[in-house]
Amino acid sequence: MIDMKQLIEKFKAKLLEEEGNSLYKNESVRNIVNRVFVEEFAKIFESIVNEINNKLNIKLLSYQLEGKSRFIVEGRYHRIYFQKGKIDQNDEVIQLNIIPICVWKGVTKHLGPICAYINQETLQIKWDIPFENPEIYAMDVFNKLVDDTDFSM
Repeated sequence: MIDMKQLIEKFKAKLLEEEGNSLYKNESVRNIVNRVFVEEFAKIFESIVNEINNKLNIKLLSYQLEGKSRFIVEGRYHRIYFQKGKIDQNDEVIQLNIIPICVWKGVTKHLGPICAYINQETLQIKWDIPFENPEIYAMDVFNKLVDDTDFSM
């Protein structure tokens, strides 16, 4: 008779090994994505909001980070949410999707999606946004906001 118990133990050990590697990979990817979203993207908006408020000596805009998955830039009648979306990964590249939504006096407007491709080994980021640069993108968003004829302070 075949010793099924030993064979099952081998399969169980292999399964646990695979689950451990998967857990490690997922945790590692999550940490990379959180760092890119918060430090490489959200901090840009925070610094622009702080600089505008400091230069004007008034709290015109506010910035609020909500956990590691969303931040809000808010003014008197407007609010822009940047929500971390779906995360895709293959062996070399992590794809981070960011969904920007603007709410203006109760009307919701979806802005164009933002995507970052992160090389898992080198941690280099390629942004799939206009200008391929998050600083210029953020400045463009603020310029469009203040140039809007409906925008008021």
